[in-house]
Amino acid sequence: DAGDAQAAGDAAQARAALEALVAGASPGARRREGPLAVLEHGAGAGVVRAAFLADGAILTVDERGWTCRWTASDLSRAAAEAQVGPSTQLAAHGGLALAGDARGGFTALDGATLTPRAHLAARALAFAPDGALAHVDEDRLALARPRPDGGLDELVARRPFVTPRLGPARLVAAAAGWVAVAHHPARDFEANGFPVPGRVELFARPGLAPARSLALPSVATAMAFGPAPAEAFAVGTASGLLLLAPRAGEDAEPLTARDTTYALVQTAHDGRVAGIAFTPDGRWLVSVGTGHDVDRAAHPGEVRLWDVAARRHAGAFGSERRPPRAVAIDPTGRLALVGTAAGAAELWCLPGVE
Repeated sequence: DAGDAQAAGDAAQARAALEALVAGASPGARRREGPLAVLEHGAGAGVVRAAFLADGAILTVDERGWTCRWTASDLSRAAAEAQVGPSTQLAAHGGLALAGDARGGFTALDGATLTPRAHLAARALAFAPDGALAHVDEDRLALARPRPDGGLDELVARRPFVTPRLGPARLVAAAAGWVAVAHHPARDFEANGFPVPGRVELFARPGLAPARSLALPSVATAMAFGPAPAEAFAVGTASGLLLLAPRAGEDAEPLTARDTTYALVQTAHDGRVAGIAFTPDGRWLVSVGTGHDVDRAAHPGEVRLWDVAARRHAGAFGSERRPPRAVAIDPTGRLALVGTAAGAAELWCLPGVE
């Protein structure tokens, strides 16, 4: 219909704008010697979440609860802004965005104008590629289909197994065939500095049948699925461990950037894994670490690139003056958007742009 044709036209236009942005990149930006562009939120408000919409627009959320929409044709200022309260999570699909956290729930926003549509009481949520929304409250996991007004039509619900000592479910990732739920206790580390164990549960779609449970040496702080058909699964933890299963439902093994001894595991980052994202073709995985390790020592923080097929570290980049807090990959798979603690988000070229 006319609406679908308009959406397709907008997406094509946005994709062209992203391609033009990459085409105009300097040689240094193409080699990841510096960011392609910097999106300024404001001093003192770290950008904690980032996402790309289907039309190519960029969404960022800062610590003050401000959600901003940016367009590739003009990254000098936000095209729209909305303050929805504290937001530690952001999910976007099609023309809908959901921003919020476990304490206050989530606000459904129009992706084009950031006009609030509805409120959703949930502890955590995530969109699958087909637009289904996986969300959890205290003890219930559900799949729903968002309506244009921001409401939800529930597709399937169940009560996942919850181990009280592991705390409530507070992190969700979703794919065409899977939903992952991570339990998060009240704290990441014991008083003696050792990490608190965590657990991730995998459920098979469409019925959300329990598939497997993954015990972690520390709590999960980031999760992501790769594209179908393999739907690789990656999870990052509070102690800097990054695990990858080439196919969801299979055993996950650590990815190692270098050897360390302080956490009794080989780690990918010196501190908490704050975000991970796959490129649309599933070839690359990008992870960001905040730069605070188990003994609370400060580190600059970094962005790391991983070759998924080879299961190896493929490089690192990022500005040390802006420790990273979040990461998202654009629909073309050529740009990484990195939210930073310094009140800005940076666009970086990925391999293949050279």
